[in-house]
Amino acid sequence: MKTDLNKLCSDIDLNNTLLCTLDEDTRMNATACHPGPASFKCGSCGAMADAPTNVCQPVQLPEPHWLGDGADNLNIKGHRH
Repeated sequence: MKTDLNKLCSDIDLNNTLLCTLDEDTRMNATACHPGPASFKCGSCGAMADAPTNVCQPVQLPEPHWLGDGADNLNIKGHRH
């Protein structure tokens, strides 16, 4: 299985394979090739990738540190601290 994953990862990297073209099971295995957080998703099928060249309609995702800190809710009318 390890060699199959290595082959899949090298095929994706060398051939610029779009994750959108893979079936769901292969796409799930391909996420192990780049284990970091996804920075892009496909606007068509929703496949997540770390580079815009890995999906057919790349949409950049917000930075992870931007989400959930609550700082953007401080001045909402009626919001109590």
